[in-house]
Amino acid sequence: MRGPKPISLQLTPRQKKVLEQIVRRATSPQCEVRRAQIILMAAAGKNNQQIADRLSLAPLTARTWRKRWVEASEQLQIIESNNDE
Repeated sequence: MRGPKPISLQLTPRQKKVLEQIVRRATSPQCEVRRAQIILMAAAGKNNQQIADRLSLAPLTARTWRKRWVEASEQLQIIESNNDE
């Protein structure tokens, strides 16, 4: 039985770059790395179960961070546009 379709999300080039830097940086806290990986995979079109399987975590964790990112996306865009000025 399939669950609901996951919320789609898109990243700006700047957001993607920052998330990729978090994943690559050896000094990043692992909780931040995991969250960045979830968001990057979600933006790449993976569903919550695929993300959970790949990262060995519960689908609810992937769903939670996907939802949090989407909820914060408007604020993130405002911050980005303010930094461009």
